Amino acid sequence: MMTRILFVLFALIATLFVKAQETETIPSPKTITTTNFPEKLGLVNDHVGILTAEEVAKLTTQLTDYQSKTKRNLYIVMVDDTKPYQNMVDYTRDLSLEWGLTPDDEKDLMIVLGFDIHDVRVLSSSENLEKLSLDFLNSVLNDSLLANFNEGKFYQGLHLASKRIMEAWGE
Repeated sequence: MMTRILFVLFALIATLFVKAQETETIPSPKTITTTNFPEKLGLVNDHVGILTAEEVAKLTTQLTDYQSKTKRNLYIVMVDDTKPYQNMVDYTRDLSLEWGLTPDDEKDLMIVLGFDIHDVRVLSSSENLEKLSLDFLNSVLNDSLLANFNEGKFYQGLHLASKRIMEAWGE
């Protein structure tokens, strides 16, 4: 119950931050070298524990099927601790580098939700921004992801957001 209340609060606060959300390209050097980043579990990385095992499996299947058809990787990452970072731009960039994502690789896109600082970030290459505009990504985050999170429908929000991105990203 407490997790759901915190999540609803997170979703409400994150809605305010999405307006100012920018999609970042993957830059080169890490800004902080002593961070313990979470382990990469695959395409779905629920380090907060909001999804059931069945929901993780369904979402993983959705993303893996897309990956098999397109050779593109859509990562979903949920973390509850971004310390010592104070913003999601730096945290997301450095996490992607730690996980071995190639800078400016048009085959990788990462959605990172930071619960401790109530922010959502999409990291992608500049090539992807030609297909996926900032307005589109903001719409996906607001209308699909956060709208469902506000109702406690976490899997539904992640499923719809990733589905919309995959449809727009194409084959």
